[in-house]
Amino acid sequence: MSQGFAFAILTGILFGLQGFAGKAGSNRLPVALLTWATFTGAAPFMIAFLLASPLPEINWPPTLTATAVSLVVNVVAVNLYYRSLQAGPLYLSMPFTAFSPVFMIPIAYVLLGELPGRKELLGVLLMVGGAYGIYLRPGNLLGPLKAIFTTRATRLMLATAIMWSLSATVEKVAVINSSPFVYGSMVFTAMSLLYLPLVLRRHREYFRRGSGLAKTGLIIGGISGLMAVCQFQALQTVDVSYVIAFKRSGIIVSIFLGYWVYAERNFVRNIAMSAVIVTGAILVM
Repeated sequence: MSQGFAFAILTGILFGLQGFAGKAGSNRLPVALLTWATFTGAAPFMIAFLLASPLPEINWPPTLTATAVSLVVNVVAVNLYYRSLQAGPLYLSMPFTAFSPVFMIPIAYVLLGELPGRKELLGVLLMVGGAYGIYLRPGNLLGPLKAIFTTRATRLMLATAIMWSLSATVEKVAVINSSPFVYGSMVFTAMSLLYLPLVLRRHREYFRRGSGLAKTGLIIGGISGLMAVCQFQALQTVDVSYVIAFKRSGIIVSIFLGYWVYAERNFVRNIAMSAVIVTGAILVM
C-alpha cells in the first residue's frame, strides 16, 4: 500500500473520530466554542507543515479571494455541523455529510452545463435509498420521506453538505494558486482570529480553568488538524475522488462509536444504510 493511500485511510478514520468527538463536545460546550476550537487546533498543524515545506510560487489575487470566500462558507458550515451533532444521534447526522457530491451536480450544471451520467444517477439513487433506509420503520413506508427533512439533526447536516459542496470549488482555486498548506495556514488562522472576539464576548466564562474548554478544544482541534494534514498529504499522490471516498467512509467509524459509547439503536441497519450512502457518494464523485 502506498503512503498516499495510508494517509487517505487515516483521513477517513480521523473524520469518523471528529464526528464522535464533536458529538461528545457538543454535550459540554456551546457550538460557537467548538467551531472556534476546530479552527484554532488545526492552525498550528498547517503552519508547522508550511514551515517545513518549500514555499511555492503564489498567485495572490485568486488565492486571497478564494480563501476569503472559503472562510465565510466554512464558518457557516462548521457551525451547522456541530449544531447537527448536538441535535440528535450520530446515525441521523454523520451519514448525511456524504451528500455534498450530490449538491455539486446542480452547481456543475449551472456553471459548466454538465449533466450527470448513468453512474452518477445510480449513485444519487443509492444515497437517497440509504437515507430512506435509516428512517424506515415497519408499517410506515412514507414516514422516512417526511422525516429526512423534518428531523433537525438530518436537516442541519444536509445544510452542512450544501455548504461543503460550495466550499470545495473555491478551496480548489486557492490550492491550485498556492499550495495546500499555504491555503490551510491562512484559512484556519484567519477563522480562529476572526471568531475569537465572538466567543470571548458570548462565552468568556469558558476560558476559566476547569471549564473543560482546553481539554475538549485540544482533542477536537487536534483531530481536525491531523485530518487536514493527512488529507492534504494524500491529495499529493492520490486522486481526489479516492481521498474523499476514504474520508466519507469514516462515517462508519462514527456510527460504530455512537453504538459503542452512546448505545445508539439499530446498529446493523444504520451501518448497512450508511455503507449504501457512502457507495452512492463514491459513484457520484
